[in-house]
Amino acid sequence: MARNSIPDVPLTLPTTRREAASILSRIGARLNRWAINEAHFDKKIAKLQKRITYLQEQKKQISHLEIEDARASADFLFAYALAGWDTLIEKGTRTIRLATGEVRQRDVPRPRVIIRGDDVDAFMREVRRRGLAKRLIRKVEKPNLEAIQDDLSLAEGLRTVEVVYDTKVEIRPNRSGEMRLEASRRDLGAWEVVKPKARKAQKD
Repeated sequence: MARNSIPDVPLTLPTTRREAASILSRIGARLNRWAINEAHFDKKIAKLQKRITYLQEQKKQISHLEIEDARASADFLFAYALAGWDTLIEKGTRTIRLATGEVRQRDVPRPRVIIRGDDVDAFMREVRRRGLAKRLIRKVEKPNLEAIQDDLSLAEGLRTVEVVYDTKVEIRPNRSGEMRLEASRRDLGAWEVVKPKARKAQKD
């Protein structure tokens, strides 16, 4: 059997403590193998991520130089075009055609709106003063279930919420150290691996 293959899971329920203990040991072994694989691939991913981060930084730097050069060159070209616009444009058009391309001006049908000086706070104050807040200030609305969890009395009379008193089922094999499997009684079978929390370093 290959190392990474999954053996057949027993199809019958254990009938003795020994059989149950064997299944528990099996779970522990699988959790340990899972942890080893996770650590192995996490290490590889971290190494690759470091390389990716380096390449992204290189890309950013090189792309910045390229685009800044293009922007600066465009400033010079448009200054040249604007200075002699009337004599450079093709008759009946708003286009200057050059051997390697063209410079063109065109009106955009829909205007762009910007905030003067990028002063968002001033904009907010003004629209509130003018009674336009509902139309011009966006609000992100989403349920705040945490507030109900903090004060269950808020759920009284609400037909759209349900307060669920749940039970967790834990499987803690000895072979897996402090790792365990955990699932809700409401959703048995949806097991999650729970790792031990990292211990804080003790101060001297």
